[in-house]
Amino acid sequence: MACARKPRVEAMRRRDVIKGIAGAVTAWPFVARAQRLTLPVVGFLSGGQSESWTPSSPLGAAFRSGLAEAGFVEGKNFTFEGRWAGGQFDRLPSLAADLVNGSPAVIVTNTLPAALAAKAATSAIPVVFVVGEDPIKVGLVTSLNRPSANVTGVTNFMNVLGAKRMELASELVPQADGIALLVNQNNPNAEVDAADLRAAADALERNWENVVGPPGSTLSLTNAGLATTWTSFALQPRTLSNLIRTQS
Repeated sequence: MACARKPRVEAMRRRDVIKGIAGAVTAWPFVARAQRLTLPVVGFLSGGQSESWTPSSPLGAAFRSGLAEAGFVEGKNFTFEGRWAGGQFDRLPSLAADLVNGSPAVIVTNTLPAALAAKAATSAIPVVFVVGEDPIKVGLVTSLNRPSANVTGVTNFMNVLGAKRMELASELVPQADGIALLVNQNNPNAEVDAADLRAAADALERNWENVVGPPGSTLSLTNAGLATTWTSFALQPRTLSNLIRTQS
């Protein structure tokens, strides 16, 4: 089995995100603090669900733990203000504008649509993103070494590995009739991800079908009509997380 080619970029770690957030909070003007008599705000914008980022959830706990390691404790020297689109990505621009109106010290984003919405909403407030795409290719930054303007962050390049996932699916079930691409049409980057998967399927000479989930709903194998007609699935990342939540 061929090995996936790693992007020629040094992987950024969680501490890079925390350093970006901590730097922005530390730079919050002392005069503004005195005038407002409030703690600086760490804004959070996500296209996902709010329950994924509660203090008791794995992601929420890790996020707050990382900040605590840098000396920032929620309720002590910063407050947390979050906005979640719940999969309705068309809400992100208004949610981003709402966060910006509150003048947070920094806006942290999760998912590419949230990062793009935050970038469009402000050129003054620091934006720290976490995405799975190439941030240069999608227009978040112009350089990985020197991020653009007020935007910086971390990418795990998860979404650029679609071809490798397709290859693995094909090798795991070589007898499968074909490969279904279950796509969340509410996700703005769905078409780009699906196009990469289709190209990979063609290269492997495998049959594929593009299946679009119902708008405004969480995807499942049942409502996509595939539970008994397909035996191999290569799923778009955001679709996969939705499936795990509903099927577990």
